[in-house]
Amino acid sequence: MSRLTFLVLALLTLGAVAAEKPNFVFIFSDDVNRDSWGVYGNPDCKTPNIDQLAEEGMLFERAYCTVAMCAPFRQELYSGRTPWRTTTLANHSTSTKDTKSIPHYLQPLGYRVGLIGKSHIGPKEAYPFDFMKGGKNKGIVKTAAAYIDKSVSENKNFCLFLASKDGHAPVTAGDASAYPPDKLTVPSYWLDTPELRGHLGRYYAEVTNFDELVGMTRAMLADKGLLENTVLMVCSEQGVQFPFAKWTCFDNGLHMGLIAYYPKRIKPGSRAPQLISLMDVTPTLVELAGGELEAGEVDGRSFVPVLDGKPEEINDYVYGAFTNCKILDNKKRI
Repeated sequence: MSRLTFLVLALLTLGAVAAEKPNFVFIFSDDVNRDSWGVYGNPDCKTPNIDQLAEEGMLFERAYCTVAMCAPFRQELYSGRTPWRTTTLANHSTSTKDTKSIPHYLQPLGYRVGLIGKSHIGPKEAYPFDFMKGGKNKGIVKTAAAYIDKSVSENKNFCLFLASKDGHAPVTAGDASAYPPDKLTVPSYWLDTPELRGHLGRYYAEVTNFDELVGMTRAMLADKGLLENTVLMVCSEQGVQFPFAKWTCFDNGLHMGLIAYYPKRIKPGSRAPQLISLMDVTPTLVELAGGELEAGEVDGRSFVPVLDGKPEEINDYVYGAFTNCKILDNKKRI
């Protein structure tokens, strides 16, 4: 066999291996209640792309984060660790330097691991993403497309997190005129006032703007012929900056909206009643990528059996916590 023939065969083999592994795209908003999505029962807020994804994929009924604040949420998501382990219980806190995260686990498996948009994580050695700034929807999708194209050209799989700012105050994106305050249905857990109705309309406009990002990203993956081999997940993050949601341990703070689409393994219209923790995402993606985590590397548990439609329970319980006291180390707090 000539050297040229050997190199060609080797490249073809690498390409085939990359094609066999799934790609990952995880899209999430910023401070959004799960029941702001139509698929979770909202009668007013328009989320057609998210609703369609749920119809064709899996909707999680009991998915929870541990702390309803941005920095703890994101570091729990990426590390698969509890906030107590990473010392990120407070907002604007950062993880211990020895924290490992999903880039550490997927990069050795041949993945490029990128983050576009809001960061709110640190230090860099704990979260060594290919980081790219966000922007408006079209800019996010354009940046994502370029990252994916480069990954494909290098015969590498990709894991890409799109961290939108939609939902976080000040809410200015989207078309608020689509939500006249006097026409809205105010949830029973909030006091119905003109001020709240005004905020609610602007907030729903941003949720719809986020939904458009989901639709644009899905269309981009389809246009590239990558949708069928991509695990596409959409998450609401923790609850909105209204009473009894963000910064609390109430249900609206910790209970997340979560949808997964992967037609190779997920039956359309599936519902997952199992109790799922945010920290379970990282071990799930690692298992889908063909990796193996050593005992104790993460605190989360893979929910791959749930994606396969098995009635297997993942967690007997999940934790919820709130504090704004920064942890100096595992023994001393301020």
